[in-house]
Amino acid sequence: MAHFIRCIAPNRKRLPGVIDPHLVLHQLRCNGVLEGIRISRQGYPNRLLFDEFIERYRILVSDPDLGYGRNAVQRFCNAIKLDPTCIQIGKTKVYCKIGVISELENRRKNYLSSLICEIQASIRWYLEQQHYEQLLKNREVILIIQNNIRYFTEISKWNWYRLLMIVKELIPLNKDKIRLEELLKTNEQLTEELSDLRDNYEKIQKLLDEANSKVKNLEDEKELHIWQNVEMKEELTRHEELMEMMEKRFDEQHAKVMKIHNCLQENEKKIEAIENEKKDLESQLCKVRASTTYH
Repeated sequence: MAHFIRCIAPNRKRLPGVIDPHLVLHQLRCNGVLEGIRISRQGYPNRLLFDEFIERYRILVSDPDLGYGRNAVQRFCNAIKLDPTCIQIGKTKVYCKIGVISELENRRKNYLSSLICEIQASIRWYLEQQHYEQLLKNREVILIIQNNIRYFTEISKWNWYRLLMIVKELIPLNKDKIRLEELLKTNEQLTEELSDLRDNYEKIQKLLDEANSKVKNLEDEKELHIWQNVEMKEELTRHEELMEMMEKRFDEQHAKVMKIHNCLQENEKKIEAIENEKKDLESQLCKVRASTTYH
């Protein structure tokens, strides 16, 4: 929608604060502003959905079964007696002329204001009733206290009442004496129990000291065993190292023995071969000697 700024000259004398009505109306008529306002007033620029319209303005009618929809809008307009020429009901929306919505808003505002005033008046009445009832209760209490004071003042002048007060003061003294004797007996019993508890405490303390001493001895023995265990582990480590070294030497000696054994076997084989060769030579020598003797 396009928006235009129209400048209106208030007067032809160029003086501040001076308005020439005929000149202003002539300018508005020539600019088409009055015609636009007239057309706007004949149209329906304001539009609301049925449910929105009913939801906002239904408090203006006292019909609990108003419901929603087109029929509800028609019943609402009839109930508040709206001018039929100022409102049109479409398929889904209500179309209103200028001023209808503002009138409905004013009615709604006035209704809410009156409703709030009624609620405030009811609350004030309730609070005043509570205050009044409290005042009545306080008055009854004050009257009862005053009557009791009057009765007490009259009875206190009676001689038998004075005697009763004196005897009544003596009765607690006897009760206090009996109570004191009971407390003394209880104190003696508690003293004996305290003495027994102290003896038991000393015995328990003695046993605790002995137990602590035993625990200390056991801890010392434990430390000694730990130290001995450490020494034994060190000695075992040394023995293991020595054993490992001896095993290593044994392996070396065993390797040497095996080497010598292999050499002996080779020498025996060589000796055996030499013996065999010697026997062959001796047999050949005998044959040679025999052949020589024969010739």
